[in-house]
Amino acid sequence: MKRLLIIDPNERVRESLRAIFESGYALSIASSLEEGKKLLAEPTDLLLLGLPPTGEPLPSELLASCIPVLGLADSPMSIDGIEIVFKPFDVEEIRARVAQTIQANPRGSSTGLPDLGSPINLEQAVNDFERSLIVQALEKCEGIQTRAAGQLGTTRRILRYRMDKLGIAPSARKQSPANPCQIPLAE
Repeated sequence: MKRLLIIDPNERVRESLRAIFESGYALSIASSLEEGKKLLAEPTDLLLLGLPPTGEPLPSELLASCIPVLGLADSPMSIDGIEIVFKPFDVEEIRARVAQTIQANPRGSSTGLPDLGSPINLEQAVNDFERSLIVQALEKCEGIQTRAAGQLGTTRRILRYRMDKLGIAPSARKQSPANPCQIPLAE
């Protein structure tokens, strides 16, 4: 059974989410971030987090936990890497968003690690993880390697080395045919 961690200071929101999800998910519920941090030790598939209206930064333990986060906000806001649902939310919408977020972030186990019930190839698992990070950064940066390297906290040269090592082909840069600086080559 998938496990949801619900953290929201509003008791009515917590109880509403409990009523919506208690029949299909295992639930852990907290009223504060401090209380919620203690529950992060439990295997969790999704964190439903009531976002503070002040825009204060989220604790690094929550963002570094490898648990996907679905934010619940009272007013329009944007936080990198967090999908947001605005209150008041529709029951069917929140159910669908939770299911989609869990499905989009499949995990071998709730910790984000591969299932260790059978032997794994550690080198291959590390390469697969590194490959997925590089591909995500390249997609986010529209194939611009210098920007992707910046997202990954490295240099373009090291990124190119790792791309070559992992067999990641550089994406072809798209050029607009309407670009007046583009000179067609004679064949």
